[in-house]
Amino acid sequence: MMDRRGVLGLPMRLAVAMVIVSVCVPSLVYATETFKADSDVSEAASEVEKMVSAADSVYYSGYGSTCTIYVSIPAGCEIIIGGEDQDAYTMRVTYDGDVKKTVYTQRPMIQFLGGPVTVAGSPELRFECVSEDGIYGVKVTYV
Repeated sequence: MMDRRGVLGLPMRLAVAMVIVSVCVPSLVYATETFKADSDVSEAASEVEKMVSAADSVYYSGYGSTCTIYVSIPAGCEIIIGGEDQDAYTMRVTYDGDVKKTVYTQRPMIQFLGGPVTVAGSPELRFECVSEDGIYGVKVTYV
């Protein structure tokens, strides 16, 4: 004599398995996308540290000193150097247009002159200590 409980219970087990999978997949996709975004922002932030070091170097060396560096910023990220008011002392990491991290230059407070510069991709940047209207700061340009 055959036991039919396994045959009759199979559709119910498949339904339960599908419900579990359908609940887990969206959260796994979200976690994966969030991890990639956080990883890219972290990589861009390490490039910011390299740029802050270059700005410190030319600022301490004095008027007219220059330095060039290569940076590599992940796709989807941008770094905005300088700006207006307090942003003139910052480098901001953006991901898909949203500011994710702001780094202020400290000891000394270095002002980035010449307006905001948006950096993306893998460019070569030139940092130069300049004076505009009696204000010393660092100007960043593409090479």
